[in-house]
Amino acid sequence: MTTVLLTSTSGPLSDDAARSVRELVALETERLGVPPLSEQPLLNLRDPRARVVHIMDTQGGDVTGYAQLDVSREGGSLELTARCADRTQCVGALLNEAELIAQDHDVVVRPWVHGDDPDVTRVLAQRGYVPARTLLVLSRDLSLADTQALATPVVPEGFVCRRFDPISDADSLLAANSDAFSWHPEQGRLTHHDLSMRMKEPWFTPDHLHVVTPVSESARIVGFVWLKAEPHSRSIELYVLGVTEAAQGQGVGRFLTELATVTALNQGYPRLHLYVEADNTRALALYTQHGFAPMERHVNFTQPTGELGHEPPS
Repeated sequence: MTTVLLTSTSGPLSDDAARSVRELVALETERLGVPPLSEQPLLNLRDPRARVVHIMDTQGGDVTGYAQLDVSREGGSLELTARCADRTQCVGALLNEAELIAQDHDVVVRPWVHGDDPDVTRVLAQRGYVPARTLLVLSRDLSLADTQALATPVVPEGFVCRRFDPISDADSLLAANSDAFSWHPEQGRLTHHDLSMRMKEPWFTPDHLHVVTPVSESARIVGFVWLKAEPHSRSIELYVLGVTEAAQGQGVGRFLTELATVTALNQGYPRLHLYVEADNTRALALYTQHGFAPMERHVNFTQPTGELGHEPPS
């Protein structure tokens, strides 16, 4: 049996440690076909304001097992991966340590499994964890027919669409996001700091973030669509599409979906993909109508005695 020696730390990791974690994630992404950690934990690696605990197994100077536990007031989210001689043992050790740390911070551990990771899923099942929430990744191939059908998406009557202004639009965008995703345990909590962190990422460009406002109130954002183009990827992500409650049912969401498709086509991407909650029936219906189909799933687990965040409105 391999000895697993864990270290845990709060606050930002050193450059070397963060680099080693990213290398581990890259190796496991290649093996699994899906990144084992989502965007937020990677942003948290060097963020001094992130309320997380980093748990690491290090062998020969390299990080071979990593877990990140959110210990904020709304926390408990756990993402982990390992590339050890005995991967199941390493995953179990990371989970054990996370559970002990969670008790100290009075949070309920809610692990994520991204894609198909049988080792992590098996350990969670053995510990009594059950699926509580599912994110679906939907994708669709883009073609010349799409270009012809969606050459000029029409803005719904009473609204205008323009490019996001990082200086003057931040407050209004966050307000619209909070309204549109009031039920969402992560997206609805987006802050100025979170927005700033994403705008510093290499993939960010204002050209990929468009907002919709009423004709008479050009500063009040009621809808927005944000695309994320990772370097060297053949698929562009429909990163966020939000419509405030008051603007729903007026064609804004449909227009923004068509705008995202046209933007992807015009920039030469053959595929468009997005994440959506499995129980968000309204969004699933919209995307299905636009040709999207399930590609992968991401499952959040909890223990039967745990509490999961807010559910979307019915």
